[in-house]
Formats: sequence, C-alpha cells, structure tokens
Amino acid sequence: MGGAYWTDYPEHNIEMDVLAAKIVFESGIPITAIGLDVTLKVWFTETHLEQVRSLSLGLGKMLEDQIRRWWKFLGMNQNNPHDPLAALAMVRPELFRFERCSVSICMEDDRRGHVIRQNSPSGNVWAAYDLDVQSAEALLLSYLQGVSF
Repeated sequence: MGGAYWTDYPEHNIEMDVLAAKIVFESGIPITAIGLDVTLKVWFTETHLEQVRSLSLGLGKMLEDQIRRWWKFLGMNQNNPHDPLAALAMVRPELFRFERCSVSICMEDDRRGHVIRQNSPSGNVWAAYDLDVQSAEALLLSYLQGVSF
C-alpha cells in the first residue's frame, strides 16, 4: 500500500520516507502497488461494523471499539481499509485490475512525495487502478469472521 497513481495526491506512506520510496520504485525490482486510487473506493460503514461486532471470543467488541476510536479521531463514521485491501491483493489479485508502468517519486519541494507514473509494458510496477468493490468488502469481512470463500 502506497502511492496514488491516477490522482495528483502525495499519499501518506510515500510522504513519510520519500527517499526510501524513490529507491524502491526506481530500483527496477518487480512491484505490485495498491494505491489510494483504489483503496478510496471501499468504505467500511456502520453496516459493516455491525458484522464486525458479531465476531466471537470478544474480538468483535474489541475491533468495534478500536474502529469507533479511529472514527472519532477522524471525525467520521466510516473509513477506508487501505492496508487490508493491499493484503487482499496478495491473496485475491483477480479482484483487482492492474496496469504495468514505470514509477518515479518526485523530490522537488512543492511536489515532494508525488508519484510520477508512465505507462510502460516493460515497467517494473504493476499498479492497481480498479477493483471489484462488493467482492472486496465481502471478502474482507469474511476473513475477519474466519470464513473464506
């Protein structure tokens, strides 16, 4: 999870260590990237929280408490499961649509941390640009509940 590939937004994970991101993305190693462009499409809401609350062994109530604390901090009653979606891409990549590209990280002060993406069939980055939102939501909840399909 990191970057924003189809929007002009300096994503948090890249901003926190721009030099490290630059080294990794420009290294040539194969990278599968799930960015904000994709993770902002999925929202966990009160309806999802009702399902989380029902988890056994006290896990549901603990997670609900943590999520509500996060929502209070955000001043919202919903959030995007950024990192869980990145993890989901590892086990269910068919839910995502990817495009091969080359990526560099801007180091200039006014655009520091912005991702510069160029479409390239030989690029080292396989960046997600879309996903099956309903299936992703359902799977994330099912994995939390210990059920997978």
